[in-house]
Amino acid sequence: TFISSRMEHILKAQDSAPANHMVSSSEIEFSRPKMIAVLGGPSSGKDLICAYLNDLGMSSINVNDLILAEIKSGSEVGRTISDTVSEGKDIPAEIIVSLLKKRVTDHSTTFVINGFPRTMKQLVVLERDLGELQEVLLTDCSEEVQRARMTASGAAKQEELLLQYLQDTHPVVSYFDALGKVTRINTEVPKDKMLTEVKRIAWEFDD
Repeated sequence: TFISSRMEHILKAQDSAPANHMVSSSEIEFSRPKMIAVLGGPSSGKDLICAYLNDLGMSSINVNDLILAEIKSGSEVGRTISDTVSEGKDIPAEIIVSLLKKRVTDHSTTFVINGFPRTMKQLVVLERDLGELQEVLLTDCSEEVQRARMTASGAAKQEELLLQYLQDTHPVVSYFDALGKVTRINTEVPKDKMLTEVKRIAWEFDD
């Protein structure tokens, strides 16, 4: 269980510390946030999965919501983000992860990150500055179905979005696939059936 894994980490941390150094609670508490990512192509069902996992007691985080909230706050970081977007540039991974770091504080829960990391660069910064992902939940959804859903919702630049996923995010998925940390969820089946599978996976993950 998560509690037992945390205790094991505490004992290891204490054992590896110098004799004259006691590992502080802050060092222990922030070292192992439990995080999973939900990845997949555009309109492939990520939002629905994250919302359901949130209902099951996990804590879902939408990076876009964090970014918008920071911009609306009028903070210096928010102004930097706004300027970066206005210039047509990508928001630095360091900034996004810093926003996540402020959000990932309660270690009694599992954090579900929606659609992040999208690139290998973001993954490197996430694992360096915050921690490792325990698992990736991947939406198993064909491009044909994704196109149909995007058309129904009025989404523009469909081919660009699909290509961006293949170029930027697919390498992230391949990386975790090689580690045996990818669980695929069929998001083309009826909603009730899909959510039943998500619930089963959530129970197994939290054991």
